[in-house]
Amino acid sequence: SPSPLPMSSTPQLHTGWWNRPAGGWGVLALSFPLIISTSFWAVSWFFDRLFLTWYDSHAMAASMPSGMLHWSLICLPAGIASYVNTFVAQYHGAGQQKRIGLVVGQGMWLGILSIPLFALLIPLTSFLFHTASDNPEQVRLQTYYFQSLTLGAPAMVMGNALSAFYTGRGKTLLVMLVNIAGNSV
Repeated sequence: SPSPLPMSSTPQLHTGWWNRPAGGWGVLALSFPLIISTSFWAVSWFFDRLFLTWYDSHAMAASMPSGMLHWSLICLPAGIASYVNTFVAQYHGAGQQKRIGLVVGQGMWLGILSIPLFALLIPLTSFLFHTASDNPEQVRLQTYYFQSLTLGAPAMVMGNALSAFYTGRGKTLLVMLVNIAGNSV
C-alpha cells in the first residue's frame, strides 16, 4: 500500500498556472466579456427605471412587481436556451461542426414554441395583479408594463440560443460588443 504524504509536504501551486492552457488568463479572457455583457442587463434595467421615474413615480412603482414576475417566468425557458452553449462547445471541440447548427436550431425552436405560452399570459395578467393589489391604477400600470415585457420574452429566449452559438465557440467578445451596441441604442 502506498505510504501517506508527510505532513510537511503540501501541494504547490504550479507557477505557470496563469499562462498554461486553460489557465487563469484563458478563463479571464473568455469570461470577462460575458461578465460585461451580463452587467449591461443591469445597466439597461437601471435606465429603464430611471426613465420611468422621470415619467411618473406610479409607473416606476408598477415596474418592480411586473419586472419581477416577468423575470420569474422567463428564467426557465431562457435558462434552457442557454444550455445550447454547452452543446455548441462540445461539438466545436469534437470537430463536429455540422451538429452545431442543429442544436442552435433547437434553442431557436424553444423560443418560437414559447410565443403561445407568453401570449396566453397577456390576457391573464390583469387578473394576476388584481389578486395582489386593490389599487386599480397600480394594477393597470403593472398590467401594461408586464404585457409590454411579455411581447419581447420569446426574443430573449431566442437571443440566448443565438448568443450560445458564439460563446460556445469562444467568441465572447463578439457577444459583448452586440450587447453593448444593443443597450446603447
